[in-house]
Amino acid sequence: MKEILIIEDDIVMQFLLRNLFTEAGYTIKSIMDGKELFDNIDALSTDLIILDMMIPHIYDSSELINLYKDHEAPVVVVSSIDKEDGLYFSKKINAQAFFSKPFDSKELLHKVNSLLHKENNIVTNS
Repeated sequence: MKEILIIEDDIVMQFLLRNLFTEAGYTIKSIMDGKELFDNIDALSTDLIILDMMIPHIYDSSELINLYKDHEAPVVVVSSIDKEDGLYFSKKINAQAFFSKPFDSKELLHKVNSLLHKENNIVTNS
């Protein structure tokens, strides 16, 4: 069973994402903020990462860029940051997709399914 790490500080959004991917058959791990992320850096060893880039205790986007840019797991950014900045950041960390909140859950699930079942290294605007 494939495992997804959800890095999201909003408890409601984390709950919705957890349910979406659990119902699709994935195992879920979750992290709420940057401190927890850096304390559990091994959690990044997963099959896919859903990342809200605006999480507490990450004070500089360069911290996230350095953390993710060479990471093996595909990253899908799901954030309320504006689209232009989100796409720029997503490219900097070699993310495979960027979704602006609010997002279409079916499109997000489709993208995650495709990433976990085939290689795709192009940042897309979804």
